[in-house]
Amino acid sequence: GNGKDYEKDFDTLVVGGGIMGVCIARDLAESGYQVAIVERESSLGGVWTHNDYPDLRLQGVGAAWRCLSLAPAFHHNRDRASAYCPLARETLTYIESMADHPNITTFTNTRYEGLDKGAKKNEEKEHIAKLNSTSSGKSWVVPARTVILAVGYDTHRSGKPWLPIERTAVTNGAQILHSAELSGSSAKLSNKGGTTYIVGSQKAAIEVLKSMEPTEKVVWAHRGHSTFIKRELIDEALTDDAPMPWILSRTILRLAPTLTYWGKFQAAETLMMTLGLGVRVGEPRSIPSVPSYHGGMVREEDVDHVRKFQQSIIKNVTINSRGAVVLESISDNDNAIEVGPNDRVIFCTGQRTGQRTNDFMDTVVDHSSDGLFVALPYSSQACSSAIYTTKLVLDYLEDSPNKYYSSGNFKSSLTKLAAHVSQIPGGNNDWAKVMVMLSGMGLQLPNKILPSLRGDLAMSHHWTSPRFFGKNLDARATLKELAKPDYGGLYTVAIVGVVTL
Repeated sequence: GNGKDYEKDFDTLVVGGGIMGVCIARDLAESGYQVAIVERESSLGGVWTHNDYPDLRLQGVGAAWRCLSLAPAFHHNRDRASAYCPLARETLTYIESMADHPNITTFTNTRYEGLDKGAKKNEEKEHIAKLNSTSSGKSWVVPARTVILAVGYDTHRSGKPWLPIERTAVTNGAQILHSAELSGSSAKLSNKGGTTYIVGSQKAAIEVLKSMEPTEKVVWAHRGHSTFIKRELIDEALTDDAPMPWILSRTILRLAPTLTYWGKFQAAETLMMTLGLGVRVGEPRSIPSVPSYHGGMVREEDVDHVRKFQQSIIKNVTINSRGAVVLESISDNDNAIEVGPNDRVIFCTGQRTGQRTNDFMDTVVDHSSDGLFVALPYSSQACSSAIYTTKLVLDYLEDSPNKYYSSGNFKSSLTKLAAHVSQIPGGNNDWAKVMVMLSGMGLQLPNKILPSLRGDLAMSHHWTSPRFFGKNLDARATLKELAKPDYGGLYTVAIVGVVTL
């Protein structure tokens, strides 16, 4: 990461060293292309380097947690392929192994400062990227035929840990932590005899509470409602002899995103719960304009455990004139909770990129033509999403660009999606826009890039098949196969008709 190779020409510059960017870089490098990864932090890993709460592991399907050209070391037991969720340290080790390739140059402690729009190196239409070292202050430029922004496609689950208060404003002695700051054992440390408040109802809160026993010294404070996908159902569906994965991916699991795209959040949740796909924390949300689904999967047994804790339903977190954190009750009849000097608050409030969804979509539209790409959420998991971007870039580098991309229709689709997202009321936390954006991208774009795949690629049976699981695949050949025309739409219509009847 010292910039010594800055005069070297690259085929691709990947901005962002999280698992999505590194997956793309690895498959392109293994396909014979020179790739540079630019990471502003001191090491690769993205959000996985910013989190360390107890039992931190992948929420989704472990078999799909990979690039094409290098199978991870944790793919060793195909019988538990879908059920196993790799730990954070396993993910970080895998990211490091993917980046360890002779065709990959990594620039860490380096900030991407945009493109020199007025400079083109030669007739090959290379882009000139401006880089700056965050440690030495040195600036340089890097030529590249393609540039991929892979800096986090979700403004609410990417970036750095976020707190709803200013930590330095808490002056009464209470201990303020974020779940990302916990190690595997610190959640069990003594808290000076005070009470521990776990704030939030996202997946991190459930994982932290799993490491504790329900006592009067632990209070779970949240806004009353969150919905997750039931993990047990996914495990069962991805087994070899189960008929459900095809139906789930092509029909049922597309209905909820469609409702979400049109802002019908309560209807989407009702559908999930009615079909037995969801697990709910708290009561149904009474605010129709706010989605309760925050992404992720949980096991029903884990939710049963956390429900045993004393709970406080809150509407806001503030700091009073005495420098104490105040958990404001959602009910006017209940007193607010003032966190005492011997107490501890662990905020399980996720990450933020610092960018609003509307601004992110504007960047996406501006950076989606002429060899410029953004790693987008084509799938529910980062690694499987990366495969679509890899396909677009590989086609472009091999002078056989995807017609959807080269014709301008790709950018046109993103422009329409951006306009649709901008009309969704954002509120203070922008979450409604995030969910509409994720649903729109997952529904509208993937089939135009890899037509043979329907539904969510992360849920595909490919990952648990003997041909894929634990194997280092030829990325170019695999993508070519997955891009073959698909005629499964008629079968989908037939299945929907049968289910309806």
